[in-house]
Order: sequence, then structure tokens, then C-alpha cells
Amino acid sequence: MKTGRTDPGPMTAAPESAARIQSLIVIAILFALQVTDGIDQAVLSFTAPFVRKDLGIGFESLGAAFSAGYIGTALGAVLFGTLADYIGRKFALCLAAISFSIGSLCTIFVHTAPELVAIRLLTGLALGGLFPVVASLILETVATHLRATAATLVSVGTAAGVSLCGPLVAVIEPHFGWHAAFIIGGTIPAFLSILAIIFISNPRPSKARPDESTEIGSRTVRTPLDSVATLFKSDRWRITLVLWVAIIASGVAMFFSLSWLPSLAHSAGIKPGIAAIGPAIFSVAGMLVAILIARVVDKAGFRVLVLTTALGAPAFVLLGQSFGDGDAFLIVCGLAGAFSVSSVNLIGVIAGILYPHELRARGVGWAVAVMRLGGSLAPLLGGFLIARAVPVQMIFLGVAINPLISGLAIWVLWKMAKR
Repeated sequence: MKTGRTDPGPMTAAPESAARIQSLIVIAILFALQVTDGIDQAVLSFTAPFVRKDLGIGFESLGAAFSAGYIGTALGAVLFGTLADYIGRKFALCLAAISFSIGSLCTIFVHTAPELVAIRLLTGLALGGLFPVVASLILETVATHLRATAATLVSVGTAAGVSLCGPLVAVIEPHFGWHAAFIIGGTIPAFLSILAIIFISNPRPSKARPDESTEIGSRTVRTPLDSVATLFKSDRWRITLVLWVAIIASGVAMFFSLSWLPSLAHSAGIKPGIAAIGPAIFSVAGMLVAILIARVVDKAGFRVLVLTTALGAPAFVLLGQSFGDGDAFLIVCGLAGAFSVSSVNLIGVIAGILYPHELRARGVGWAVAVMRLGGSLAPLLGGFLIARAVPVQMIFLGVAINPLISGLAIWVLWKMAKR
């Protein structure tokens, strides 16, 4: 006797399997783009001794170039985060990838410090735009119970790129010069953008809630200032402000380290190979720990970040004491990176979780923007202090204050989110 039920059978399983494969392809492309993003963000740090010698510029000019790049990423996060909510995630993603590909390739033609500052600023615009779009695509593609893990897995591609950049420069610079690193960093994202055009589609937006449709969905939001205003409507302003404090403080510590670790190690007499590996370990440790913590966040919430972020403080104090010993330098680089890089990545993911679909890309974009804008002061100040021979131990003692501030802000954010 027949019932009204039907057996799903292979006909249902086939579309589900195809959708799963499609999702994996999208995640792979996004991860690869984040890797190239990390390479292009870090390549100046690892080539800094050679660029400084070739162009005949000082530490302060180099610090200005670092900061210009981070300022550019801040502006780019706002620009592309806002664009992605209107022109679509896919088009914004490809535009960002192609733009920083061009910027990286143009770097090989600079001859003066002002030219280097200008090209890093323009390249930073595109680099900063990638993560808000990638995070939004991931959060709108995977299942809810896996979204923190998936978004973190993709976002740590940046850390993977940074970790690859050191060995890459160490291998190719002696044979082909520092220009080759920028050529590689510019070629790969151009290829990946073609794959993105083929395999990635725009996710369908969810319906805006009635009370948000006017302020978010209408065309009155036309500029970055209009877009940030939507993050301060109703009770969202409290979450936005505390989130910004947390991510800025974490970003300052991370950006200072990624910018100056290779040069400080080189100046301290650490062997060039170790000087390049140390920052790579810093990034790899942060990448691996971020993935582990993300699984805990998916199951138990983000309260765990309060502890893991604050532990960065003693790690940075130890890092400042480690420059006299190459082995100790490598170990403590891993320890500091584990807490610093993981904190920045996971705070960015939390931003995407806290905001609704209609605000997600611009919410993440603004969080990343203020983090990079605040973080841009760190390499500039670092260049000023290093040029005046301030002891490295004192510099990292100041850096260590930031994880404590960030940990406290995350605790406040967690208490607010519980209400």
C-alpha cells in the first residue's frame, strides 16, 4: 500500500553533493586569495632591508610606507565593505583582487620614498577591501554551526601568506632581487580572480527586518559616512564602539610586529635566515591557534577570547627580551603570534556574526578599517623610536599593553551580547 511519502534516493543526494563540492571550491578560492593578500601585505616588511638599501631611504621613511599601506587598507575596507552590500559580493571581490595585483606589480617601478609611500597607499586600498567581502561570502555560504570555523579558516589565509612570504623572499631575493617577490605577489591574485569569476556566485540577500528596511535597504545610504551611521542606529552603537576598541588594540600589536620584526632581528645581529623565519612562525602559530579557538567559539561562544587575547601581553614582554638569542627569538615569536594573530582574526569573524546580513559586509569592513587605521600608527611610531635607538625591550613593553586593553573590551562585548 502506498503512502504519501517519497524516498529521497539518489536524486536528492546528487544536488546536495554538488552543492557541497561547489562550497568547497568557493572556500578554496577565497582561502587562496587571502594567502596572496597576506603575501602582498607582508612583502615590504620582508624585503625592507633590501628596499631601504636600494632606494637609499631611512627607517622613518620606511615606517611611513608601512603606515601608508595600513591606512590604505583601512580606507579600502570601508570602500569595498560598503560596495559589496550594493554591487554584490562577487564583483567587489574580483575588483579588489585585480586592483591589488596591479598595485603589487607597480611597486617594482618605484625609485623614491614618496613613490613607495604612494604605491603602498593605493595597493592598501585593494588589500583592505578583500577581507570584508570574503568574510561576508563565507558567513552567507556555510551552515550556522560552522560559520566561525569556516570564516576563521579562510581569514587565516592572510597569516599563511605572511608565513610564506619570509621563506619566499629568503629564497628568491639572492637570485632575482627584491622585485621578484612583488611580481609573484601581483601575478597570483590576477589568476585567482579569473577562477572567482567562474566559480563564485552572489549569495541571495535575506529580507531586511521592517524596522531596518528604510535605513539599510534604501538608497539614502550612499557614502561611507552614511554606511557607518547605520552601525550606530538603535542599540548597535554600543556593540560597534566596544568592538572597535577590541580590534584596534589587537591590531596595533600585530601590525607593529609584522612590520618591524624582520628589521629589528636583522639589526640585532640575528642571522638572516632566522630573521625571516621568526615572523613566519609568528603568523603560522596565530593561524593554527585561531582555527582551534574558532571551534571553541562555535560551541561555547567567544568568551574564551578574553583569556587568549590577554595572554598576548606577557608574550610580547618576553619577545622584547629575546633578541639576543636566535633560538629564544623563534620560540617567543610563535608564542606572541599565537595570541596576537588569532585575536585579530577572530574579532573580525565575531564582527560578522554580530551584525545582520544587511549590515554584515559594511560592519566587518568598518571594524577592519578602524583596526588598520589605528594599527597604522604602530609602524610609524616604531620607525620613530627605532631611529632614536630606544631599547627594543622598552618598545615591546609598550606593545604589551594593547592585548590587555583588547581582552577587557572583548569581555565587555561578551557581557553586552548576553543581554
